[in-house]
Amino acid sequence: MTIEDEYEGLTSTEASTDVQQCHELLANQEQQIQQLVRKINQEKSKRERLKGELEEAEVCQSMAQSYEAAITGWREMIQVFESFHQTTIHSHEPFSLADQTWEDLKHAEQQALTELENETRWEVIHTPYGSTTVPKQEGLLPDEITIEIRGDYLPVSIRTETARLALTQCHQGTATYAVSCL
Repeated sequence: MTIEDEYEGLTSTEASTDVQQCHELLANQEQQIQQLVRKINQEKSKRERLKGELEEAEVCQSMAQSYEAAITGWREMIQVFESFHQTTIHSHEPFSLADQTWEDLKHAEQQALTELENETRWEVIHTPYGSTTVPKQEGLLPDEITIEIRGDYLPVSIRTETARLALTQCHQGTATYAVSCL
């Protein structure tokens, strides 16, 4: 059956009504097609936006992985340094300022006594002993001695059996002591 067979025997009013209904159906279908095209365009736009967001997310993920790798490396390095630090702390004797000061003072005193001994001149004098004289060695002390400063602390005075040393000057890595007899 053809379209012409369908319209055979219809009046012009009936035919006009059918044509009108066809136009309405066609307009309705065109409107639905336009809505579908709009929806497709919206979906395409949404897909492009999501594609851009996905690319951005992939870049962010790559950066995050790089940061994570760097942080892991830093953690490992910090652990190595911490381990080295702990090993170093445990392998060294504890530092004591009092001990260091005492060592400096002992060293400076030893230096001063050695220098005093080196600078003392010995002479033989004859001492009367009854009806005879006995040769006796006597030390002549220097007026002052100078030592090289090797530590941070110096004794202000040093006392021996025969002399007293008093710090008089510290200058350019040396210390000078005045020597007096007891």
